[in-house]
Amino acid sequence: MEKKTLFFSVLILFCGVVFAGGDSSSSSSSSSSSSSSSSGTRGRYRLPPKSAYASGTCIICFYADTEGVGHGFIKVWFPSERGPSGYGFYPGRNSWTPTICGGDVENDRMHIWNWRICYNISCSKFQTVIDKIKEWDDSTYMLVGQNCVSFIQDVADALEIDIPDTGDPDRPSRFAEAIEESGQGQENTNEDKSRDWRPGSDEVIDLTEGEEEQTSAAPRTENYCDPNQYVVVLNDGLLLNSLLLFTSSAIMLSTKYKLPSEYNTKSSTSKLEM
Repeated sequence: MEKKTLFFSVLILFCGVVFAGGDSSSSSSSSSSSSSSSSGTRGRYRLPPKSAYASGTCIICFYADTEGVGHGFIKVWFPSERGPSGYGFYPGRNSWTPTICGGDVENDRMHIWNWRICYNISCSKFQTVIDKIKEWDDSTYMLVGQNCVSFIQDVADALEIDIPDTGDPDRPSRFAEAIEESGQGQENTNEDKSRDWRPGSDEVIDLTEGEEEQTSAAPRTENYCDPNQYVVVLNDGLLLNSLLLFTSSAIMLSTKYKLPSEYNTKSSTSKLEM
C-alpha cells in the first residue's frame, strides 16, 4: 500500500512538470536565470488608492512568461499612477510542492514576460478585479486546473473580455502562442525581460466605446423619480393631508365651542355655591 502511495505521489509531481502550468519561481525544474529574475519581485500584492480607479479609463494587460515552466499574470495601468499594479497567482511560499497546495495572489509588477495583450476598460471595473483577487488569494493552487493562467482567465471572464486561448489545461506557453497568433499583442524584445512600458493607443484594444453608449442609453434606476409617478404620489399626499386637515379642524372647532359652555357652567355653579 505504501509503495502505491509513493508511486502516485511521484506520478503527480511528474505530471505537474510536464503540464508546465505553474510559476517559474516555484518549480525546481525552472531555469536558474528565470528564478533569479522573478524571485526577487514577489511579495504581498498591493491595491492602489480608491482615487486611482474612481473614474476615467484604465488599461488591463494579460501577460505570459514562457521562461522555464512559465507564468501568467495581469497588470493594471491607472490614469493617475506612474506605474502599474501587478497580480499573479502562486503556490503558497510554505508549500513543499506546487502540484496541489495553498495558493496566494502576489505582486507581479516587475515579473519577467514575453508576450502581453492589453485592453482599455472603465476604471470603475477595477472593483471586479479586486473581488477576484480576494477570491483567489489564500485559495487552493492546483498545477493542473487552478493555476496562474486559470487565475487570469477567471479575471478576464469576470470582465467579459475574450482573451486569446489559454489552453486546456491552462498553460502559459499556449497563452503566449495564442497572443502571438492573434496579432493584437506585444512581444517583449528587451534583453531585460522584466522591463515594461505603458501601452500606447495603438497597443490597446478599446472596450470602452460600447460601454459608454450603453451607459448613456440605459435608463436611470437609482435616485430617479418619474414625473408622472411624482404627480400621483403628490396628489395622494395632498388628499391625505386634506383629510387630516379637515379632521383636525373639525376637532378644534368642536373643542372651541364646547369649552366656553363647560367653563360657563362651572363658573355659574361655583357662584351658586358661594
